Amino acid sequence: MELAKNDLTVSVSCLWQVDEGEESLLLFDLPSKNHLLFGLFVLDKYSDDTGRKLDRAEIILNNVIQEYTANYAWTEFSGVQLRRENFQGTNFIFGQVCVEDNAEQEEKLVVTILRRASKLLGPQVFIKVSDTECDFLLLACHEELPKSLQFPVANNRLWLHEGQFKFIPPDTENSNKGLEPEEALNFLINEYFKCTTVPAVKNKLDALFPMDKKPAEFYLNDFVQLSVDFTDRKVYEILSHNPTVINYVLKNIPSISDRIDTSSLQSEQKVNTYPLKLLIGRNHIPLLSLYLQIKNLKSDPSKALLATAFCIQTSLRDLLLQESLQLRNKTDGREVRTVSPNIMEQLVFEEADILKHVELERGVEPNEQLMDMFTNFFNEEPHNQKGSKKVDLEDDDASGDEDTDARNYLARENSTINEDDFFEFFLKEALKMKQDDVDKLRTEGVEPNNKNPETNYEEDKQDDNEDTQALEQLEAILHRDDSTEGPQALLNLFKSLELDGMQNGPFESLLQNLSNEPDLK
Repeated sequence: MELAKNDLTVSVSCLWQVDEGEESLLLFDLPSKNHLLFGLFVLDKYSDDTGRKLDRAEIILNNVIQEYTANYAWTEFSGVQLRRENFQGTNFIFGQVCVEDNAEQEEKLVVTILRRASKLLGPQVFIKVSDTECDFLLLACHEELPKSLQFPVANNRLWLHEGQFKFIPPDTENSNKGLEPEEALNFLINEYFKCTTVPAVKNKLDALFPMDKKPAEFYLNDFVQLSVDFTDRKVYEILSHNPTVINYVLKNIPSISDRIDTSSLQSEQKVNTYPLKLLIGRNHIPLLSLYLQIKNLKSDPSKALLATAFCIQTSLRDLLLQESLQLRNKTDGREVRTVSPNIMEQLVFEEADILKHVELERGVEPNEQLMDMFTNFFNEEPHNQKGSKKVDLEDDDASGDEDTDARNYLARENSTINEDDFFEFFLKEALKMKQDDVDKLRTEGVEPNNKNPETNYEEDKQDDNEDTQALEQLEAILHRDDSTEGPQALLNLFKSLELDGMQNGPFESLLQNLSNEPDLK
């Protein structure tokens, strides 16, 4: 009675970083959920037996993965998946694991596994690590990077080699850009001995991803023990055989919370129960606690524990009904991760506290805030997480405060920003247009506005649609732009202007004329 989950196969192209302005190359390859990715390469120009070495590397890597994760309850259940891939004639092992909603813990675990495997595999093995949002290793040590390795120069230069984090040094002739994948591989094949370590980076990454951390330390740090008395024997049997699915089941609770039947909690009639101890991620326990608090079930611990069972049972049945999970009586030739039945006998885990009170903000309706927290539990990224494939080191909250301060200042001073000046600056600095072209757009685009002030609703609606279409035209132009001036920030700006409401004038005219400008197509 094995559970299986059909996972998305992530494109190999997502393993590599791209320079600023080239993000659109990955637009259709990036998955909706964040995945940690790695590529293990055997690079030896003096050997014609790399195939056998790659086979040996896969065996060793699988052994280390099994040692660390045989009982690990991944947030998306499936764990590390390996497959063979080929990049421009070079065979390599490609690995992926979905770390959505639990990236901090699970990325630390996988990097430790890869470091240990890398140390065992010898000097011909190189491992590239990233995730589908950004190069999280570079992001973790960005303050320690020397100027010569700042973004985008460090792209595709950081590799795991013999258990250590090493950089391909910048080329003096092209010191302002990162490496293309083939450039990185060619360097490692021919000149890997020139790879260097940066002491400050090494110290930072060694502290974050220690190679000597034991499996037990990860389990005790990431999990707590929860005893559940199930009333559904089928669910009990499934979880007994597949205990590592529990975090994935818990993540589904907010979507089915309105279908959890707790009416039987009011009955004094005893029901048959099936007790089971489960290892649950520390980050997932608040989900249960929030639900119990919403339903006012924390005052009676026995009812709270029974309600917990109802939550898990309903969620698992829903995942099976939706075919997000499938039951297989046979493995169908697919490898199934074995689970040791003795993990909780080997280690002493902290008991989960599902009755812990969730603190609320003052001045907010308790039920409203609880429901908002519950339904958006995993939507807000942790404070140390990242948000895009391109490394963005700016604080969004800080920038938001600055915007507010600026608006308040302008209001106090009774000042406004001239629309013509702003867009002239944008055209010249961002799109690199010449002054003659800007003047031409002004001349051709500005027409008298003879609109009757008593405009009816249909005319207003048509004007709004024209504004929106003009904005979409400029967005399309910016997506085709090959410059490195960061068009994404401008796109976000125009979207905010659209939300705030645009007026007729130079802005609308310039947008419409830009779509016909041949230099921008």
